[in-house]
Amino acid sequence: ADAFVPTLNGAPVIAPLSGAFGAGGGDFTAAGSYLSFTPNMEFSFGTLDFTFECRFRLPSATGLSRGLMTTASANGAAGVLLAVNGDGRLCGLIGQGGGTYNRVLSVDPVTTGEWHHAAFTYTGATNQLELFLDGVSQGKVTRTVGAIGGPLPFHVCQYYTDLHDWPGRCHLDEVRF
Repeated sequence: ADAFVPTLNGAPVIAPLSGAFGAGGGDFTAAGSYLSFTPNMEFSFGTLDFTFECRFRLPSATGLSRGLMTTASANGAAGVLLAVNGDGRLCGLIGQGGGTYNRVLSVDPVTTGEWHHAAFTYTGATNQLELFLDGVSQGKVTRTVGAIGGPLPFHVCQYYTDLHDWPGRCHLDEVRF
């Protein structure tokens, strides 16, 4: 199968969404709705520069973690994660396994019912990870984990591994990596 053709899981809908940018966005609010791409070395990043970026809206607060965009090994130990954690804060994380990871969290929780822009970046020249929420840097950390091996799968609006199942249950638009 072509790694760049997603598998639709659940009942995601591309539809006009109030406040979306352009003609519509992805409605992933139905249970089990997400996109998945088969494992591919293109999603492994190694130590190369990368950006995970999207616009998202959480319809309601749940107290549960919500995956927005992820690459992750089956045990969740290696990969890159852009999510909203159980406290409602945006989280950018890169992990290598064995409990070794680097993480940046937003200063405040995201506001539910409103569109937000999220970006999680890595710049190899400075070895810095940086998280942005609505165009404002939320912080930087120096990357200490090594290269991320692969091949890894890529998920949109889901963080699923053998250990975690964080459905996105949100609206997404302008997804880019």
